[in-house]
Amino acid sequence: MLQYAGVPEDAGISSLGVQAFLDGVERQKLDFHSVMLLRQGKVACRLVWQPYASDTPHTLFSLSKSFCSCAAGLAVAEGLLRYDDKVAVALADKVPPGADERIGDITLHHLLSMSSGLAPESDKKPTKADWCRNVLSHPVVHEPGTVFHYNTLGTYLVSAMVQRATGQTVRDYLMPRLFEPLGIQKPAWDSCPMGISAGGYGLHLSCEDIAKFALLLKNDGIWQGKRLLPEGWVDRATARIIKTADQEVTDWDLGYGYQFWRTREDRFRGDGMYGQLCLVDQKNDLALAVTAGIDDMGAELDLLRDTLLKAWDMPPAPADVQLAVKRRCGSLGYPWPADDGTGRDITGSYMAPGSRRLRIDLRPDGSYMMHHQVGGFENRLCFIVSRGAVHRGECLSPVPGEGLQPYLGAYGWQQGKLLARVRMPEAPYAWLADIEPAAGGLRVVTAGAGVDAGTYLYKEMR
Repeated sequence: MLQYAGVPEDAGISSLGVQAFLDGVERQKLDFHSVMLLRQGKVACRLVWQPYASDTPHTLFSLSKSFCSCAAGLAVAEGLLRYDDKVAVALADKVPPGADERIGDITLHHLLSMSSGLAPESDKKPTKADWCRNVLSHPVVHEPGTVFHYNTLGTYLVSAMVQRATGQTVRDYLMPRLFEPLGIQKPAWDSCPMGISAGGYGLHLSCEDIAKFALLLKNDGIWQGKRLLPEGWVDRATARIIKTADQEVTDWDLGYGYQFWRTREDRFRGDGMYGQLCLVDQKNDLALAVTAGIDDMGAELDLLRDTLLKAWDMPPAPADVQLAVKRRCGSLGYPWPADDGTGRDITGSYMAPGSRRLRIDLRPDGSYMMHHQVGGFENRLCFIVSRGAVHRGECLSPVPGEGLQPYLGAYGWQQGKLLARVRMPEAPYAWLADIEPAAGGLRVVTAGAGVDAGTYLYKEMR
């Protein structure tokens, strides 16, 4: 359903901008998974780093919020909700006895614009099954509508209000209204123990799905000539509804709408932890979709702004450069470690400061099973890395409560150092470890989104 340009210039994008972006990615060592830039209704460039894929669902984290906002906007347009509906009325049975009376002032508008006034503690993951009751048991510390405070469980309350009004989860409510018209197969969306979609996180979509959504937003909610989002909703949801900072320094300081951030150069975006992005520049006809595993999202946004998002205003690249960039775009990836035949068996149990534990076992087929734990059992990774091949398996997510994640794992010895690489192709997480035998144990350097990154000296336990 998406149209693709032969080269970026066919969609009014200069290959010079793409080249500059790829140079920056390599220079800054940013872990992008897939990037799609659209202009003139076409995908000007699609960049995919193996082993990731642009059509594989990926954890979106808080980018899920923008889709939850769509559900609320559609319910309002259908007369099932109003923006001034009060959460204490819509979810009256969820307000606990003795709750702060100012809970009664919080509206759908306040929840969508992150201005509910609920105490920051309300955003901690509930320990009981009834998340609504848990969130609404917290005090209101600011007059609703006056102070911005990012609150993911406030978005969960939006999801609960939509479900109460429509009789469907936000995922199911969006299926015939948004996902199916965009050609998006029924996505997974994490839910609470009571079956309410998490709303503020937990949606899993591919980069291609995000690109369709970005293009829909750029076109004011119209897809292939058919209106999917209510007229005027995109402008309302992406406007600066509330101030987010006293000084405009970063891309998080320019204001917030209904689950969308305002960003520099009059753009707007939805984003999620570790670099998930849906960014729109209506003035310059740009839509951008990104999946990634990046800790520094400020660096990510800066690089995108200085390269890809300026490529519309750069001169076309010469034909030979266009060809070179096209070839480069087709050969992106994170290589698995080569093996030079060095190394020795490092089977054993090891400990490092900070309650870090590492158990390594050599298996008969030459692969290693590795258990890495920081603190309690809930922060434990277990996976297999193969030598000279890539092992496919499932392991617990680095984030407690997320369940199993598919992973790929491989290792190789280089100059007496074991390089282990584990990547989770449906999530941002990666465990990239350089393990070197040292006196009495191992010197381990780890990197990757969502893991215990750093340099540690592990002592062998005997």
